[in-house]
Amino acid sequence: MTTPTELRVITESHGHDLKYVQTVIQTFEAARPDVKVVLVRAEDSYGVLEQFHQDGADLLHIREGAYSTQMRKGVVRDLLPYLKNDPAMVIDDFYQGALSHPMWEGQLAALPVVDAAVPLIFYNKKRFAEAGVPFPENGWTDAQFLDAAIRLTRLEEHPEDSRYGFYIYPDVEFLEPFLMRRGGRHLSEDGSVSKGYTDSEITHSTYRWIVDLYQKHRVAPLPGVRFENVFRSNRCAMIYDFSWHIGGVAHDPELSETYGIVGLPHARNGVDIYTMYSTGYGIPAMSRHPELAWELLKALAIPSSVEAKRAYWGLPITRTLAKELGRTDNPWWGPALYAMERIEKNAYLSNQVWNLSRQQINLDIEAMMKGGAEVQETLARWAEIVS
Repeated sequence: MTTPTELRVITESHGHDLKYVQTVIQTFEAARPDVKVVLVRAEDSYGVLEQFHQDGADLLHIREGAYSTQMRKGVVRDLLPYLKNDPAMVIDDFYQGALSHPMWEGQLAALPVVDAAVPLIFYNKKRFAEAGVPFPENGWTDAQFLDAAIRLTRLEEHPEDSRYGFYIYPDVEFLEPFLMRRGGRHLSEDGSVSKGYTDSEITHSTYRWIVDLYQKHRVAPLPGVRFENVFRSNRCAMIYDFSWHIGGVAHDPELSETYGIVGLPHARNGVDIYTMYSTGYGIPAMSRHPELAWELLKALAIPSSVEAKRAYWGLPITRTLAKELGRTDNPWWGPALYAMERIEKNAYLSNQVWNLSRQQINLDIEAMMKGGAEVQETLARWAEIVS
């Protein structure tokens, strides 16, 4: 009997992600008895690289922040030639963000596998109906958003009794889409400069608008106000979060009855763009079986078996897959797929120094929201981070 060819896959997946990967591997091995997949799990991205440097791999799990690094260092192969030369793959079938997000200087570092997400707003239909506020629709404006947030806010003497029009986690990557949709950026397009961008007038006016949500209009809970579960609390009429939550909300009888979903509001004279998170798998340059690794990667990125499709919980990366999963015109997934066609890279993907400063930046954001830091001075300090 011929010994099966061994493919080594290193992942940091867990939960639904890990179950999906395991399901795909099982169906892949059933279809290819000549291949044995060895799945090695690490706790985090550092563990992935540690395992990789010890024993190598044929597929390597990569977070979005490392796409450019692993490509630039020559750790992984450019997947574009594989994609272009594979008759089973159609580049135009991919949603724009699925390929542009893992791209670096025209080279494709990875394919996103199940774990891709875009920012959206979950709105509480019951709170909107009680306040007589029309449900938001795609194409709504910042002015309509703010009007709804104000009308949906009910402040009480004790903060735990208050209801808020809006909730957003105080993180620069959550706030950044508001800036980019107004035509601004934290960094230059190549990520090399922050001065003239982070301290620009458009950045200042955007952060002033965000701070006013807390200080002037008081439509959002201050950082530190705790919710055991913001979705189940029913205390926030609009929740800004990423599409990771769609499955959990849409398949929960109570939450699916309570919430709807809509894209981000449009700024006046702004740009209809979104940011994106993803993790994917690349083929290491030192893989002993790159062609077989590509076959497995295709199965992971675009599942074909019934079992794998059933386990695919995330945002589809191709139109064909979205249609097969019944998500193309789905009221939950439709806004996310719309966003996937309008992705631009944020500062996190552009510069490691900026990324390493994220903790301090977020502390500054909390201080601005609480009124303890002045917007213009804070942005001037951020502008010195990358130079």
